[in-house]
Amino acid sequence: MFIIQLSDTMASATPKNMSIYIPAVHSNISSERIISVFQDKYKWGMVERVDMPKRTDKRFKRAFVHFSEWNDNDTTKEVMDALMVDGASVKVPYEKIKNPQPQPGKDTHWWWKVMRSTAEKPEWKNSKHPGNKYPKRKSMKSRVRSLEEENMRLKIKEEIRRELIQELTQSGVIPVVTVPAKTGCDDDDDHFITEVMGRAV
Repeated sequence: MFIIQLSDTMASATPKNMSIYIPAVHSNISSERIISVFQDKYKWGMVERVDMPKRTDKRFKRAFVHFSEWNDNDTTKEVMDALMVDGASVKVPYEKIKNPQPQPGKDTHWWWKVMRSTAEKPEWKNSKHPGNKYPKRKSMKSRVRSLEEENMRLKIKEEIRRELIQELTQSGVIPVVTVPAKTGCDDDDDHFITEVMGRAV
């Protein structure tokens, strides 16, 4: 999956919150896209934020990906150990090229050259995010769970609303009015709908 290019010099022990550096990212790539690749697609770890300073060449940007923590699995261990070698890089595919030319040795994916960041991690100054950090991005599992819980709350609210309307109509608090409804039919049969609180049921 990843192509690792090494040099001969080993660095110190692997830090758990190591940041990575991408020297060239196309200008149309957003920080959210980068987070989704490393955090959601390859599951390297939890990304705290992505800094993307501009380059002289406006077609590209640089990217510093800061992790709050790395996942503990064989893939990330291999990647982290490789990146701790001074000057080493990892070739990370992030998108398949549409209709690639079938030529031997030709890339079939767009990819980033990823290196270990040796720059000092800057503080993020943003008044919207206290603590100078982006809000922690939820994992895919927690986001799915949140959506399921929200869907359940909406179902419960709808059930309560229906029960309330039923009780009020049965007790005569809310009048039930039956009126003819136009259905676009050619026959002469009468079609009716029942309106409760202005809603057709």
